[in-house]
Amino acid sequence: MPNTPTIVDEELGKYLASDGVVAAMTNGRIRPVRLRQTDAMPAIRWQRISGRHIHFQGGRTGLEQPRIQVDCYASTYSEAKQLATAVRHAIYEFAGVRGDINVRQARLDNDTDGFENVDDGSDEGRYRVQQDWLIWSTEATSA
Repeated sequence: MPNTPTIVDEELGKYLASDGVVAAMTNGRIRPVRLRQTDAMPAIRWQRISGRHIHFQGGRTGLEQPRIQVDCYASTYSEAKQLATAVRHAIYEFAGVRGDINVRQARLDNDTDGFENVDDGSDEGRYRVQQDWLIWSTEATSA
């Protein structure tokens, strides 16, 4: 059976879970695409927004630049901002070999603040800091 190629966004999720500060703040609540309704705060959700595969003169270069969104959720605005700061510091150190890909650079392209209401008519909800990252890496190939 061939090896499964490394996917840069999955590696980013694993990396955040292994970062001591981020892991301590979230207690392992770092999930792809969606959080569980039972997840306590703070928590992180990440997803690939788009993928850009770089070509030159009609051929593959082996480089990609996916846009990965990381959402930092918390019960208070201050806590969401603190988690987002920890995530930012961690991802700036993400470069290097990850499985069978080489992450060359992680660049924060945009960040925004928000609030999400719960669907019960109350004022309860959660604060969110959304970060959009551009990750330059080599593309994974099947073995």
